[in-house]
Amino acid sequence: MDTLLFELLKNELNITWNDDETTIRLSRIISNAIITMNRKLGADIDYNEGGQEQELFLSYSFIIASFFILILTGLLKLAVS
Repeated sequence: MDTLLFELLKNELNITWNDDETTIRLSRIISNAIITMNRKLGADIDYNEGGQEQELFLSYSFIIASFFILILTGLLKLAVS
């Protein structure tokens, strides 16, 4: 697990608690976001270095995490056809 990105994302999401379920979910989001962002950018990027790549990564991860939070809390209902 990437500790810096994990802590940055927790901060962005205002997560102040520590539990295994949250750690697993955020770690999965980070891992998937790294793969997705690298594919979209066409390069292996080190998102720990800061700059616009890190900001883009955190924004993408924030959106994905927020989407899952809305689903889990029942505030977003997905229509299934």
